[in-house]
Amino acid sequence: KWYPDLVGHIKLTLVEAGPGILGSFDKALSEYYLKRLKEQNIDVRLNTAMSGIDERYIEGEQITVAKFADGREINFGAMVWSAGLASVKLIDNSNLTLERNRIVVDDYLRVPDALGRVYALGDCALSPDNLPPTATVAEQQALYLADCFNNYYSKFGVLDKKNDDVEVTPPGDVTPYLMPWNILSVLNKLFCKSSPKFQYKNRG
Repeated sequence: KWYPDLVGHIKLTLVEAGPGILGSFDKALSEYYLKRLKEQNIDVRLNTAMSGIDERYIEGEQITVAKFADGREINFGAMVWSAGLASVKLIDNSNLTLERNRIVVDDYLRVPDALGRVYALGDCALSPDNLPPTATVAEQQALYLADCFNNYYSKFGVLDKKNDDVEVTPPGDVTPYLMPWNILSVLNKLFCKSSPKFQYKNRG
């Protein structure tokens, strides 16, 4: 748009090692963006893993080459690398229930079969609503659990021996954090309905 005279010299290639893009999101959304990329004449290569980067000189000119695991290569002038996320060994080696390498949690971010005493949030947690592992989700989950601990769970006598086999009851109502800033916190109760369960609010 800004440099129409350069359009003919530019080609974009998106390389993805997995079978699809935006794997953490809904399949319909992933397929929609894949279609849109192809409509923009972007070369999308799925199931293609990078194996290395090589620099060569052809007739005195330096050429940078991306090498793929299947033996194919492409020359490129600029690369944007976005490495995938992997769970830490602590998660992999735990006895917790995992799905897609993430800890399965319930609507209250509790780990199953732990008497309501173990919680998981952020990238390592997979909630029933299958939220993507993004910073905004992790932030809202942390704020939710902070309210749960301060207002409800702190009242449970976890050190009392008679409570050893007693399950911690779910929290009472918690207001979602549409606005995380204190000065605007009044808007949370104005625009959001409180619930004991975690509720993610899209700020977009």
